Amino acid sequence: MTERELTLALRLWMRIREPRIISVLRFFMYLGFLAGGIATIHSPPTSIQGAMGLPAMIMLGWLLAAGALMGAVSVLPGAWWLERVGVATVALSFSVYLWIIMVLHVTEGGNRLLQAAAVFGIILSQAIRFVRIWERPYDPDLRQL
Repeated sequence: MTERELTLALRLWMRIREPRIISVLRFFMYLGFLAGGIATIHSPPTSIQGAMGLPAMIMLGWLLAAGALMGAVSVLPGAWWLERVGVATVALSFSVYLWIIMVLHVTEGGNRLLQAAAVFGIILSQAIRFVRIWERPYDPDLRQL
């Protein structure tokens, strides 16, 4: 890496909102959710689609993709007003998904509790993030933390 490239990389790194490693990890989490939403739109899971219907499954994919996109574009610069909307949207999409999992667990037999526990963990992770960024202003530099 040249000195100029290193300087650019350092400047970009310094523009990421503190704590930087958390912001970067959440950015990649949102990208994963975005990929999952897009995959659901293009090829809905058949076991869930049968329970919900194709239009509802595609709407769930759009909800997840929209929330993830809002989260991804807002987390690195610290635009918490937008990330709050993204976090709530992602949590809503996973809440609907958890409800579907539990309905299928009860009505179809088999064990879906591990899947439900994983989705519940995602919902709790989103709730924790929402609480952490709840009182943040549009411009985090306007407020002393």
